[in-house]
Amino acid sequence: MTTKNILVIAWQWNNTGGDWSYAKSITSTYIEKGFRVTVLSSGNSHEELGQIKTIRTKSLLKRDIKSFKDKLRFPLSFLSQNQLSSDEEKYLFNTEWYFVHIHSIIGGPGFKIIQKIKPNTPILYTLHDYHLSCPTTNHFRNGENCMECINESPLNSIKNNCRGNIFESTAAYLLNKLFINSNEIKRIKYFLCPSEFMNKTMIKFGIPKEKLKTIGYCLDQNSLKELLTEDNILFKKKKYKPFVFYAGRLESYKGIKTLIEACSKTGLRLLIAGDGSFKNYLTKYIKNHKLDVKLLGKIPKKELANYIRNSICVVVPSEWHENFPFAVTESLFLGTPVIGSSMGGIPELIRNGYNGYIFEAKNAIDLRKKLSLIMKKGVLWKKREIMNDIRQRFDCNNHLNKILDLV
Repeated sequence: MTTKNILVIAWQWNNTGGDWSYAKSITSTYIEKGFRVTVLSSGNSHEELGQIKTIRTKSLLKRDIKSFKDKLRFPLSFLSQNQLSSDEEKYLFNTEWYFVHIHSIIGGPGFKIIQKIKPNTPILYTLHDYHLSCPTTNHFRNGENCMECINESPLNSIKNNCRGNIFESTAAYLLNKLFINSNEIKRIKYFLCPSEFMNKTMIKFGIPKEKLKTIGYCLDQNSLKELLTEDNILFKKKKYKPFVFYAGRLESYKGIKTLIEACSKTGLRLLIAGDGSFKNYLTKYIKNHKLDVKLLGKIPKKELANYIRNSICVVVPSEWHENFPFAVTESLFLGTPVIGSSMGGIPELIRNGYNGYIFEAKNAIDLRKKLSLIMKKGVLWKKREIMNDIRQRFDCNNHLNKILDLV
């Protein structure tokens, strides 16, 4: 039997967060099942993944442009949306692809690349963020959730200067408009939604319901092997005070201040892992209020896993519309209960009372109640039940079958 070819298109092929974790997991599964994979992405940083062909293009993100010469060329490259050489174009067109799986194409290789793929080739597009419905990708502005581009007009991204720079805000709007009105987007067979919240958001935006499929993500145990370590040296050397754990970016919209306020009146210790623009504010806030909160900074995945495993619970207090936060699934993957906010796709991942609890976003009092509840009663499922449930729900083989059924 002839080996079938799959083309995977991504923004960058290195660790950029949850979207990368999923892209790597499903691509590993393609390879494991005998498909021949070509990865097309932008940027210089490139993590190898088995025996795959890789095509690297220049990035269409201005922050990645270094030389003066490339800066002069950038506007034209940005509008042309095609970073392939003629030889690469021939390769893409002449190869018989079983299907194409896009993870991100705007800001990476460029969406005009779809023109270089033979007509009638099935193209699946995973929506990791809201870039179709929001030129700034996250429906978040000035510390608040914003749906103006759906409810009113995408022109609001220029009017409100959502990028903080009028030229970048205008460029983001133009790129969004170019893609949404292009023939390329019409070639997408299905948009794959990690969450029902994403699905419903895209319906509001105007994507036909029949073109949207909610299939979640998958969790590849090989990709998560760093989390499976049983090395608990940090917690064996001495007794430690029970603690609540947060891991992720330190940004205001992540709800960390609400979490700190909730913990401050419970007597619980809070450990926070990660880095971001909110770090300095948090450092001063913790010091001024003399709180039992420790900022750990960015820590290795093996160490992160041990904090998750030994915590009372992990809290994901986001105040913006998270799509499919891996902070939830990776914690459940290790058997640790999660208390998550009511935002975006978070409630879809938590079985309330069984593997964690859901609280009203931005509500420190409600979060405090859920923390007290988990201290007094815990959750209905034991550690092994939490682990088995999440692994079954997001098994890579089952996920692959869902994708192949769409092709």
